[in-house]
Amino acid sequence: MIDLIALNYALLVLEHGSFRKAAAVLDVRPSVVSRRIRSLEDAIGVSLFQRRSQGAEPTLAGQRILQRGRAIADDIAQLLRAADLSSTGSEGSLCLGIVATIAGGTARELLRAFLAAHTDIDLQVVEGSPPEHIGAVRALGMDATFVVGSPSAPGCVVEPMWSEPILVALADGHPLADRETIAWPQLAAEHFIVSKADPGPEIQDFIVRKMSDLGYHPVVEPRPVRRGGLIALVGLGRAISLVGAAEADVAYPGVVFRPLEGELLPYNVVWSEQNDNPVLRRFLSLARTSRRRWLGGRRQSRQSRAWYPTQLREPPIRRHEARKHRRDELCGLDGLTRLASEHLGIGQQIAMHRRG
Repeated sequence: MIDLIALNYALLVLEHGSFRKAAAVLDVRPSVVSRRIRSLEDAIGVSLFQRRSQGAEPTLAGQRILQRGRAIADDIAQLLRAADLSSTGSEGSLCLGIVATIAGGTARELLRAFLAAHTDIDLQVVEGSPPEHIGAVRALGMDATFVVGSPSAPGCVVEPMWSEPILVALADGHPLADRETIAWPQLAAEHFIVSKADPGPEIQDFIVRKMSDLGYHPVVEPRPVRRGGLIALVGLGRAISLVGAAEADVAYPGVVFRPLEGELLPYNVVWSEQNDNPVLRRFLSLARTSRRRWLGGRRQSRQSRAWYPTQLREPPIRRHEARKHRRDELCGLDGLTRLASEHLGIGQQIAMHRRG
């Protein structure tokens, strides 16, 4: 087996042309360098240097061997750097499951901030049902998944993250479109549509339960379309639906969104303690720090409305009015990218300390 330390000594002697100068760089005695290289020469059966009083010159065989040795040393240095970056979560991949759109909303802002601070991370986002994602997380085929509510996830950690208002999606010509917020009794005579795909069945159960508690029997029709197609149908003016706040960041022609009074949608992240992916640990660290900021923003106001996305706190949007999106203010996430950068800087300091 090649002594890599001896190889490094030999490369320094080649670079400086002297055992004495190489020893000075290494802060060891010249005899230590000489003995180490002599041991390497004995191991490979070839003399690497011609030792002279004025210095050391490589032999013909030494030149060829050390040229290849330089390439090997560079490869090892790159290997160690990649291992260091991977171990600290600065490089690698992260696979996340979602059940809601990331075109807007808190999840999008969190992912945007994380990627801005970790440019070498390969992010994979997978749509699907919560049971499928939780199974993948448990089997370590997925790092984490965002879920709504409190799912059953044996063998996993279910960690609360944030809440977003539930919105009523309705056509811009609907009588309720001019209201700032909407209450359940105002929806008693409405025709609801939901998707047959997840999370449509959960939304249907939620509507039926809430309306039944108030003594109403709602009409809820499952449709074989996903979120985008469902909201497009709402825009035709024949039905309404319920969606999460993330949908309000997407422009749908002829559709407006109004908060449903007193209803918040809790989001959790599900992950496994058996997962040793350092990128996941960095992501969770940023999410937890951000959660404290979100909760702090909520405590500053006694009304839950103050925690709604910015566009939901503006006056009702009339037909043909221009809509101003201020994404960085969504759910109090202004400055989140800076926060993620601070996390990255801390991680780099830790890595430098370890290398030192």
